[in-house]
Amino acid sequence: MTKRFPPHPSDELLEEYFFHRLAEARVAEIEEHLLICEDCRIAVQKVDTFILTMKAEAERRATSHMWQGSKSSNIGAWSAAALVVAALAVFWTRPLDNPTPADVILSSIRGIELSSEAPAGKSLRLHIDAPDLVPGQAYQVALVDAAGRSVWIGTASDADGEILAQVQRRLMSGMYWVRLYDAENRQLREFGMSVK
Repeated sequence: MTKRFPPHPSDELLEEYFFHRLAEARVAEIEEHLLICEDCRIAVQKVDTFILTMKAEAERRATSHMWQGSKSSNIGAWSAAALVVAALAVFWTRPLDNPTPADVILSSIRGIELSSEAPAGKSLRLHIDAPDLVPGQAYQVALVDAAGRSVWIGTASDADGEILAQVQRRLMSGMYWVRLYDAENRQLREFGMSVK
């Protein structure tokens, strides 16, 4: 045995032995040396202990990280659920703001352009003054913003020479145009409406 090795195999050779990277003939030589050399056996045990410690630590960290990820996911899910419940509680227990729609009278006088005022954030009941329109006819009402983008489209009904339309959408402050159309989609009137 001592004829083939220097007094002891090198640390690199012991490491190769430990990781099973040596040819069988070389393994037999090292094992023969380990039988008689306590220092080399202790060196191999230290490598074994080191490897086992590193594997255990890696496994502990992986398990810990997985548990923390799971824990944070659960916390996030519970937080989101609590937020939804709180929002629903506020929504359902809060009294309705302005449950009745605000009445807005839209009329035109020849030669004078009027702008009606409406409250922001409230549903509206539009009273469209149109005495020359045919009673009982179906009408469509379109609401557009100052840039001409459609905000709301609905139907209007005739009530004693006045066209009524319910706008459930709550509007933000700004200038709007109310357009009245007949059944053939021809524009009959346009009224300005300032929402404040």
